[in-house]
Amino acid sequence: MTEVLLERNYWNDFADIYLQREDVSFFTKNILVVDDDQDFALYVKKVLSDIEDLSVDLAIDHSAAWKYLNRKDYDMIVMDIAMPSVNGVDLAKSITEWYRKGFPIIFVSGNRERRVDLIRKKFNSNHVDFCPKPLDKNFFKLLVKRRINSW
Repeated sequence: MTEVLLERNYWNDFADIYLQREDVSFFTKNILVVDDDQDFALYVKKVLSDIEDLSVDLAIDHSAAWKYLNRKDYDMIVMDIAMPSVNGVDLAKSITEWYRKGFPIIFVSGNRERRVDLIRKKFNSNHVDFCPKPLDKNFFKLLVKRRINSW
């Protein structure tokens, strides 16, 4: 009985110290932005910096995206569709098959009509959204908040 109490006190002290650290949040959501246009990816990160408790990483292609996905647990992906090496829709499809099913993905693209049709053909799910380029910052932030909080 004494050992259990001592152990419990140890963990309570550890938790108190851990929670006092400013860089720790149990509510932080991780988002991976995959876009070959580095300027646009940085812009997305800046837009999302207004949302509290979000951590945003940037990948410029499919191989960088997989490296991030193998190292960290993500809650959402923001993905460009038209990328030179691998189509963003195909990459997202493989991510949902191998990484996590029902994973929230927001596609971004400058060609809305053709892209939305492509997305609908590949995904039969309501975990996927589309946001046209150029981004409407307010709409995009609302979309991200809605998706990230429903996951």
